[in-house]
Amino acid sequence: MNRYFGKIVHCAFCIACCALCVVGCAHRPVDEPSTVATKFLRAPGDSTVYALAAAGSNDSILVFLALPYDGADPDTVDILHARMQRQVFGHPQVGDNVAIVRNDSDSTIAERVIVTERLARRWCYNVYPRLRRKMGEGPLPPRLQQMLEETREYSFVIKLGGTMLTMGAHARQADEQLPVVYPRAKNYGLWAIFNGRLLLSEVKRDTTGTVTVLGTDTADFVRLGRDTLVLRFNDGDRRFYRKEEQNNT
Repeated sequence: MNRYFGKIVHCAFCIACCALCVVGCAHRPVDEPSTVATKFLRAPGDSTVYALAAAGSNDSILVFLALPYDGADPDTVDILHARMQRQVFGHPQVGDNVAIVRNDSDSTIAERVIVTERLARRWCYNVYPRLRRKMGEGPLPPRLQQMLEETREYSFVIKLGGTMLTMGAHARQADEQLPVVYPRAKNYGLWAIFNGRLLLSEVKRDTTGTVTVLGTDTADFVRLGRDTLVLRFNDGDRRFYRKEEQNNT
């Protein structure tokens, strides 16, 4: 149980940080579920149960301690149906943070389980450039063709407290001189689980530290493995690979 209580202390700290974020964003109108919610704080309309996986869990049953923890005995939920439907993302271990979506008519059955402990990683993907201006007919010069094949690595770091960092996607001054242009990546800074779906919020921070949410993208989980994350956005699936990151929780 020592690990559970250690997680609980961490969660209490995250609640305090989340409250500060709420104050910072309170001035803007909210026309969608709040993206400031952490892994265990529910946004309005969110039915997700946030918990710690407990001893006794197996491939069919998930034993968990609901968060925020109030001293109650562990609860259980049947995850066999979700596993057969490939709706268990990650393999929960004792002490892992998990997000559970229960069946609407039978709360003892889980429809989806996300091991957010496995989600809190640095996830990377490669992007290709495009021509800055349309070229005429005929083959491209070899050097220009080579530049179109040079990828760049973008990445983001997801942290358990509901925040994230986007890296490698900012324009470089020298890029203005290139005949190719790399795509702009959204500066995601906040994330949340909402009814089993992933919300990624692009943010802007001013000189006073105030955070403004510019927009939110919603994605469905397709795969969450040790080294692979696949998310389904409106425009298709996107695959990410994991890189080691220090102090990412």
